[in-house]
Amino acid sequence: MLTLQERQALIDMIKKTSSAAIEKYKNINNEDEEILFLGDSMVEYFNTNFYYPELKISNRGVAGATTKLIMDNLDTITG
Repeated sequence: MLTLQERQALIDMIKKTSSAAIEKYKNINNEDEEILFLGDSMVEYFNTNFYYPELKISNRGVAGATTKLIMDNLDTITG
């Protein structure tokens, strides 16, 4: 079981990581992509170009993301 300090440190790390991913999506143009992948770290680290090179995919995974975080930042994440 985590101590309160360990739990808070983990929460802070996840927020920082998620914020960095969301920030990098702010200035990315998605106009050419036809498919959107949206989700947590499983999506963020999934190499869409390797598995689907013929498709125009916008990968918008956010490590540490919760449904609430995605919904609260949907416009920023999706551009």
